[in-house]
Amino acid sequence: MKNKLAAGIACFIAMAVSGCSDNTPAASSSDEVTTLRFSHFMNANDNINTEGFEPWVKKIEEESNGRLKIEIYPSATLSKPGATYEAAAKGTVDIGMQVQGYTAGRFPLTQVVELPGISNTAEQQTCILYELSLHTTKKQKSLLKQRHNSNF
Repeated sequence: MKNKLAAGIACFIAMAVSGCSDNTPAASSSDEVTTLRFSHFMNANDNINTEGFEPWVKKIEEESNGRLKIEIYPSATLSKPGATYEAAAKGTVDIGMQVQGYTAGRFPLTQVVELPGISNTAEQQTCILYELSLHTTKKQKSLLKQRHNSNF
């Protein structure tokens, strides 16, 4: 039960990006390229994909001198929205984006930000989620936790 709770902290939280898979072999020489699969449910033309994910992928590829390549699979083509965490844990995807509400009840500690009176702003909720992420396990790592206003 404690492992499940700890794993839940590492889960994607409303616009959270998380990588879980340890199935991708590490590059053994500087010439090898490691390709990671990034699954999300936004369509390819969504501004979160075009202005967030695509520039992030490009920066990682540039800063790794081409040793890391990330293939983006938008529109839930590689994993369905409610199953992205499981797909990452099983190695079907290496990085995934999942909204917390799609897994209601699975990660109860992170649902604390949904309680009335916990915070007044999305920024405060993001800070709470960050503090909770400090209790993550070594296997799953959260790359981003963010809450946003409904008029995003």
